[in-house]
Amino acid sequence: VLWIGSPGGLDAISWNKYLQKKSIDVMHFDKSNGYPGVETNAACSDSAGNLWLASVNGLILYKGSVTENLQSIPLLRITNIQLFRETVDWKRKKIPVDEKTGLPKELTLSYNNNYITFSFSGIYLTAPTEVKYEFILEGNDENWTTASTQNTAYYSNLAPGSYTFKVRATANGRNWTPPVTYSFEIKPPYWKTPFFYFLYIISIISSIYLFLKMRTRALQRTQNLLRQKVEQRTRELNEKNLELEKLSIVASETDNAVLILNELKQIEWANSGFTRLTGYTVEEFNNLVSQPGPGIEFGKELEAVLDKSISGQHSEIIESSLIKKSGDQIWISSTLTPIFTADNSLNKVVVISTDITVRRRMEEQIRASLEEKGLLLREIHHRVKNNLQIIISLFNLQSHYITDEKASEALKEGQDRIKSMALIHERFYQNEGQSRIDFDDYIKRLVENLYLSFNLSPERIITKIDTEKISLDIDSAVPCGLIINELVSNAMKHAFTPEQKGEILISFKKPGEKHIHAEVSDNGKGLPPGFDLETADSLGMQLISALTNQLDGELKVISGNGSSFILDFDLVG
Repeated sequence: VLWIGSPGGLDAISWNKYLQKKSIDVMHFDKSNGYPGVETNAACSDSAGNLWLASVNGLILYKGSVTENLQSIPLLRITNIQLFRETVDWKRKKIPVDEKTGLPKELTLSYNNNYITFSFSGIYLTAPTEVKYEFILEGNDENWTTASTQNTAYYSNLAPGSYTFKVRATANGRNWTPPVTYSFEIKPPYWKTPFFYFLYIISIISSIYLFLKMRTRALQRTQNLLRQKVEQRTRELNEKNLELEKLSIVASETDNAVLILNELKQIEWANSGFTRLTGYTVEEFNNLVSQPGPGIEFGKELEAVLDKSISGQHSEIIESSLIKKSGDQIWISSTLTPIFTADNSLNKVVVISTDITVRRRMEEQIRASLEEKGLLLREIHHRVKNNLQIIISLFNLQSHYITDEKASEALKEGQDRIKSMALIHERFYQNEGQSRIDFDDYIKRLVENLYLSFNLSPERIITKIDTEKISLDIDSAVPCGLIINELVSNAMKHAFTPEQKGEILISFKKPGEKHIHAEVSDNGKGLPPGFDLETADSLGMQLISALTNQLDGELKVISGNGSSFILDFDLVG
C-alpha cells in the first residue's frame, strides 16, 4: 500500500488492486471516516509492520492493512413536523400517523396553518460533528440551501398548494445521502374555492348588468338635465343679448370715450363718445385703422400704464392730456381693463376715458389759491417773528438802563418768554407755510437758547431730551412752548446751587391718538416745603397755571429727590 499524506488527511493506494484492475483506486481517510489526524507530514514503518504517521494532531499508530474504504454516508431521517414552532399531537387532530416515522400521513393543512417547521437528523457515529445538510421545499424554493449543520427548516406564510420537502446529508462534502422527502398540501380558504369563484363570476355579471341598467337610467336623467340646461341657457342667452343690446346703446351714446384695443395694443373699435371727445368722426377713425402701419399710437406714459395693467392683470387709472382734432388740449381720466382668454393670453383691452378738463382747471386754481394762502401765512409768521425780535431788542436796550436787580431779572424773563414764542413763529415760517410744526425739534432749539440766555455750562447741568415725532398746530404749540420754557427756566435758575452739578429731563410723548404727556423734572434740591401751584404768587407759576387751563389740561407737581412737573392734555381737532 502506498500512503500519501496531504493537508486534508491521508490517502492510500493499493498496489495489488492496481495490478488486478489496472487502475488506481485511491482510498481517502479523514475525520469523516475515523482518521483523527488532519494534516499528515511524514510516515515510517517499524520491524513489526506497524505504520507510524506524523500529523498536526500528534503521532498516530496504524496496525493492520487497508482493504477497503470506510462508509462515509450518514443515516438520515425527518424526525418532527411542527406548526407555528410548536409540537402537534396529530392523533388528537385525527390525522393518521406513520408508525415507523412518527410523521402524519398525507398531511393536508388549512390555509391559516401555513407556518411549518421540519426537524431532521443525520446519524454518523464516526464523525457526528461533520454532518451537514441541504434541503429544498419544492413548490416554494428554487434551489437547494447551502450546506450547513442546521437541522431545522422554517417556512412561514406559505400560499395554498402542494409541496414536497427534501433533505439530504453528507459527512465529507462529497458523498450525499439520497434525499428524504415528505409531501403535504395546504388547502385554499373557502372564498378561493371553485364554488366561490363561480359565485364571484355570477356577482360580477350581476354587477355589470345592474351597472349598465343604472348607467342607462343615469344617461336618461343626464339627457333630461341637458335638455333643461339647454333650454335655460337659451333663455339666459336671450337675456344676455338684450343686455348686450342695451350695453351697446350705452357704449355708443355715452359721452365717455370707449375704445377696444386688440392684443397688439391697436385700437380696433371706438364709440361715438370718442368722436365727440376728440373731434374725429367714426369714418375718419376707421380710415386711420384700415391704413397700413402701426395705427394710432399712445404716449409713453400711457404705454407704461397699459403694460403695468396687462402684466398685473388688473385695471389701472391714468390721467393724461390729449390734443383734439381742433388743436385744443384737454385732460382725460382713462380706465384701462385687460381681458384675457382661457389660456391666460391677452385678448382685448377696454379703455374708458372721461373729460376732466374742468376738474383739472379747478384743481389748478385751488392749488394756486392754496399756494397763495401759504405764502401769506408764511409772511404773517415772518412778520410776527420779526416784531417779536424787535420787542426782544427793545427789552435788551432797556435792560442797560435798569439798575434794580429784580426789575432786570423780570425783564430778562419776559425776553425768554417772547423768544419762545418767536421761535415757534420762526418754525412755522421755515415749514413752508404749513399749519403744523415738529414740536420735538422746537424743544431742542428752545433748550439751546435757554443755555445761551442763562450762560450755563452743559457739562455742569446736563439736559436729557426724550421726545417722539409729534406735530402741533399753533393753538397748542404756543402754550406748550411757554409752559416748557417756564419749567426749564425755573429748573436752571432755582433747582441747583451755583457749584452743584445736575440733570434736567424733558419728556414729550403721545401715548394716545390725541393725548399728550409732557414732563420736566430735575434731581436738584426740590421745591420749598408747603409749595402749592394754585397759591404760588410768582408770575411764572401763575402763567403755567393759566396756560394749562388754556390747554384744558392737568398739571401734577411731585417733590422729593428734586422736582417733577407732569402735564397731560388732549389735542383738539
